[in-house]
Amino acid sequence: MSKNTGKAYEKLSSEILSELYKIKEDFDMSSLKVELGGPGKTKKGLSTCHQIDVWIEYTDTDGNEHKYAVQAKDEVHPISQIDLLAFNTIINELGCKGIFVTKTGYQRGAIKVAKHYGIKIVTLRKPTNEDYFGRVMEISFMMSSPTITYIQPCPKDQSDNDKLRIAGEWKIRSKGGERRDIRHIAAKAALSLTEKNVSADIDLNDGLQVCVKKKDIDETDKAIEIVFLKFLTETFICLGDTEIEVIGMVIKYRWSDEMIANINADNLIQNLYTDVLTGEEYTISGLLGIRARESLPHNLEDMRRELIDSVHGKGAYDAYVKAHPEEKKTVKKAMKKLSVD
Repeated sequence: MSKNTGKAYEKLSSEILSELYKIKEDFDMSSLKVELGGPGKTKKGLSTCHQIDVWIEYTDTDGNEHKYAVQAKDEVHPISQIDLLAFNTIINELGCKGIFVTKTGYQRGAIKVAKHYGIKIVTLRKPTNEDYFGRVMEISFMMSSPTITYIQPCPKDQSDNDKLRIAGEWKIRSKGGERRDIRHIAAKAALSLTEKNVSADIDLNDGLQVCVKKKDIDETDKAIEIVFLKFLTETFICLGDTEIEVIGMVIKYRWSDEMIANINADNLIQNLYTDVLTGEEYTISGLLGIRARESLPHNLEDMRRELIDSVHGKGAYDAYVKAHPEEKKTVKKAMKKLSVD
């Protein structure tokens, strides 16, 4: 079994503290410097040099410099007052502020020392069952999404039809915009249609604006819908160096059920960050990023919206619910059954 050197925990602490400062503090981002310590990496103090786990410094909007020494302890026992007193000596030597990070918490004496000397003490740890008490532990989301079966661009110049027969991964872009996946754009346009509103002008971002009209049902396969897109801005179909201006596009698609997310508490939240003296808490999640704990989605519908938008782009959930109002009723029933606030 390999020895725990604590380096992984120091790296995790530096990454999370760096992101938190970007969220919380008002400063010039280019001035932020985060350095990991290690052999040969020391900071000169008043009497001697000191090895620091993590060093953070930045300049605020008023031009004031801020410097922090970070001690990250991957320990199995709570931190004692001796640890905090020793750390306080180092930060006084370096003339900076201090942040102490650990997994296991702090003894009462250590908390008193931190309060007296103004040291920020933090726990950064994996969540436990107690953290999840009274909360939903697992959620699965299914979503019907359009599967594109056919795309036929309509060139402005009919003589360009032959060029469109070239095999390859065609892209689409607006004038001055970046090239984007044509199937993704087609699916997003299809998703915008509802049973009541069969025609809509929509903005597909990056300058792509279209009028979407539900055209017909495929007679050979009733499950397939046909839609015509009329581009409202100059739009081009691209393959390599070839670019063809198009005025519209015919797409065919069928609806298919897709598993959007099957998440449980363990893979939703990887770590909890708690400021012991202020009680401020943040959750660290691969899906939701770093967030204040009270800002997490309060109910199933909010969580569903965030997860679906993270996969399909902002606004995807609202567009889907608009097209399938029965889905929102299902979510509300589940919320009532689980008594989720």
